Amino acid sequence: MLISMTLSAFAQIPTELEEIQFSGDIDHRLPTIGGNTVGNDETISIFTLSDGTALGFSNLGQLNGADVDAYHVSDSCGAALYSLDSTAEVSGTVMRPADIFASFGSKILDAQAEGISDGVNIDATSRDPDTCDVVFSVDIFTELDGTTYEPNDLIAWNDTDGFSLFRESNFTGDIDAVHILEAGRLLFSVASDTDLFDLVAQDEDVIEQIPSGPGSFFVLAFSPSAFDNSWQVTDLDAVWAQRAPLAGVFQWETPDVEVFENAGSVSVSVERINGSEGSIDINWTTLADTATDGADYTGASGVLTFADGATSGPVTITLLNDALVEGTEEFIIRINTVSGTGIIGDPRDVRVIIRDDEDFIFADSFEN
Repeated sequence: MLISMTLSAFAQIPTELEEIQFSGDIDHRLPTIGGNTVGNDETISIFTLSDGTALGFSNLGQLNGADVDAYHVSDSCGAALYSLDSTAEVSGTVMRPADIFASFGSKILDAQAEGISDGVNIDATSRDPDTCDVVFSVDIFTELDGTTYEPNDLIAWNDTDGFSLFRESNFTGDIDAVHILEAGRLLFSVASDTDLFDLVAQDEDVIEQIPSGPGSFFVLAFSPSAFDNSWQVTDLDAVWAQRAPLAGVFQWETPDVEVFENAGSVSVSVERINGSEGSIDINWTTLADTATDGADYTGASGVLTFADGATSGPVTITLLNDALVEGTEEFIIRINTVSGTGIIGDPRDVRVIIRDDEDFIFADSFEN
């Protein structure tokens, strides 16, 4: 795994996936509750990562030898996308290997109408979540609107602007499946084993490409061969994934706060950044430093619950006043744990600085 040291800790974290859908090029097995399911090249497998089980479905029916070679689920941009590795009839319409179409037989990208040469196979497709452009890869060098594209390029298309380069990959290989995520990230699989710097991608693996300055680094996102060895000879042909909710990063809004001991209490807020999906529990506790638990403040611990969409929450600690001249004292409130997919950020600790009101009064009187 190649990681730029300039990335923040959050940027280096691979996308957590909740569900992944994919198709293989030959018969294969995946675990189900109490057994196995057998899929084939016409089937989409739905794999739930939380419990490690799968089920299969086919929206296209019998394809008479054709293979589902590219796939993207229906979303806010439009209907589900499919492409096949050979010519077949779908809902009464003949689909060629360079066509991208919906399950009900409507062509989204008509290869002949758009000037894509015979012999070209679209072997990966997705949608750009920012523009809703169709994005795809081809299996051979292909000229489109005067530009030559390679099998490791991603090509964007819409019916107004035509074709354009979506992303030029910084590795040599044939992209065989793709799903574009958010923030410039994408998932992909390759047609044959490929060296991606410090990571060797097998042809059944799903790899995440994460932007890093002028380049990117690669991490293994999912490998079906870890669940059944039938995938060691099966090529993954199509992929789509549902990311886990972006719970967010949880940290104190400030690294320290000052308060007079006669204030009665002090409140500090935990902020939630880089996501706000789902309900998350924050476990926190106080830690003594120069201030004494039970004499200067009342030590406490608790659980702060963030509702779905909430981005800030307060923690309040009781302060204890006394008549002693004892100077400035401190204690800490620490975020111990975060539930679910939440991440502890920085600062994890907030330092509460207690100013002595007797000391303040004495000093003020002395100056006067």
